[in-house]
Amino acid sequence: MRWDEIRRTGDHLLAAVFTPVRLTLGRFLAFGLEFQLAADVLRTAVDLSSDKAERAAEQTITPYREREETLQTAGGERYESSR
Repeated sequence: MRWDEIRRTGDHLLAAVFTPVRLTLGRFLAFGLEFQLAADVLRTAVDLSSDKAERAAEQTITPYREREETLQTAGGERYESSR
């Protein structure tokens, strides 16, 4: 056997040994990341303080309020201009 053949065979054996190890490590890392993401979601949902809840409600309601005010203002101007 030549040195190149031995080296290729060694590389192949090394890859065959470490491939399952890498796959297992990757599975554990993905599993850990799933738990970390779930913890972040739960922390956000549970730790919603009153300030954050008020801010979220305000951000939700403000566009509707502004639209209503715009429609009322536009309706009032139309009413006055038609007189």
